Parts: sequence; structure tokens; C-alpha cells
Amino acid sequence: MFKGYNDILILAGAGLGIDAGLPDYEGMHRMADEAAEKYNIPPYKIEHPNFYKENAKAAWGIKARVINMFLTKDPHKGYDKLKEINKKHNVFVVTSNIDDHFRKSGFDESRLYEIHGRLKILQCVNRSCNLKHNLWTLDELPQEEDLQLIGQPPRCIYCGDYARPNVCFTDDNSFCNKLRDAQKARFNEWIKKVANRRHPKLLVLEIGCGRHKDSIGVSQLNNGKFRILSKELSFPEVFTEENLKVIRVNPNKDLPSYRWEEVYYESALNFLTKHRL
Repeated sequence: MFKGYNDILILAGAGLGIDAGLPDYEGMHRMADEAAEKYNIPPYKIEHPNFYKENAKAAWGIKARVINMFLTKDPHKGYDKLKEINKKHNVFVVTSNIDDHFRKSGFDESRLYEIHGRLKILQCVNRSCNLKHNLWTLDELPQEEDLQLIGQPPRCIYCGDYARPNVCFTDDNSFCNKLRDAQKARFNEWIKKVANRRHPKLLVLEIGCGRHKDSIGVSQLNNGKFRILSKELSFPEVFTEENLKVIRVNPNKDLPSYRWEEVYYESALNFLTKHRL
């Protein structure tokens, strides 16, 4: 399946985590919509600094539910198969997942771009504070009841304002990009080296990414070039249908397939454990 390809980009979406008991993209957004309805706010305001100031226990109650949902689960066996690929090939992982499962599985963190951030990392809600200081690690999982935080909301270790997870899903004007920008720079360096090979070839293994506008799944533009649907990264122009191969794994048979991709309509775990990669 990977014959002839040494350079492999893994694009991992929410569908990869379903076999570990995690919700998919639609499930996450349903939960955000329900929380917004409960507190009579538009969904984008869940991440807004003013929501923390107006109702910190509600803001952190929502986060506590998500944190416990994601950070208490373990990676499934499919990650071991991905690690085998990682040992045999020149691999970089770009993921929209916030569950830390690639880290828990022992992947090289210098070859990891967590495009929506990490639940396990905290930042200040104050943008000016973030510009001055580093992010820090969440030490203790917060608890909630009916989306209300139990105990006191976490505070910024630098200025004392409210803290929040370093995760970006909705329109988010206070997300701190420091970690994400550093990871993106390493990805850009990696893909540039791949593109500058004498005869560049790239295999993209896209797992559970969906085909919505915020997905990190592959998209082809009218000019034949490639990027991901969320527009957060694009491929160098040297990559065309001639030297870029896309293998897409997603059980949703309602999603159309394109001539430039090889599609497997099955779960990530089934694909990774049943096929010889």
C-alpha cells in the first residue's frame, strides 16, 4: 500500500478517536450547541474571554466535561500500527484532535502539529498576558455537575486572571498561538525538505477527517494544487496528482470519492489493524 513512498504525512481527525470512545466532530459541536443553549449564548462565545468573566463556573464547567471526556481515555491499538509506519518511514503527523493520544503513544513531538491545540495546556484569557508569558500544563482535571464547575475556576499563574485550555474550535479571539505556531513552523520545514527532493513523492494517509469546511482532510483546488479543507495548511506546488497519493479512511459512504484518492470505507481501528501497511 505504501510501496514507493518514504515520505508520509498522516492527517488525523476526530474519526481516529472514535474507537477509543471519543466523540466525532459532529458530536463535539452538538455538545457545544447544547451548552450554548443552556446558558443562552451564541456558540462562539463559549471561548470568549467575556464569558469567563461573566460566568466563570459555567465556562469552566463546559471545559471540565470536555477535559474529562478526552483526557481520561487511552489510545486504541491503531496507534501502535501508526507507530510501526513511523519507524519505517519519514513521517509527520498533523491532527485536529485535542486528546494527546499521539503523545501518549510515544510519537516524536517534533513531528507533531496539533492544529487545534491541546486540552492539557492552559493559557490566560488575557491576550496581552499571553504575549509576555509561556503556556503551562494542567495539573489536575477539573470536575463539573450539570456543566457547572465544582470548586474554583483555574487562574492564570502569571497575572491572576482566568485561565482556559489552549484549544481553538470556534471563532476564538483569545486563543494563544505560541505552541501551534512553533509546530506549524516545524511542519513547514519538513514539507519543504520533502518537496525539495530530486524526485519528490508524498503519501498522505488521511484518517477520520470528514469533508466539512473545518476538516483537515485533503482538498484539490481548481488549479490542481492541494491543501486541507480548513485552509490552515497547503502543499507546495510541486505536489500534483502525479506525485501525491492520498489514502482516505472514513466509514461514511455518503462522502464522495475523487480520482486522486484511494478510499477505504471502514473505521480507523479496522483499517490500521486489518491491512498490511
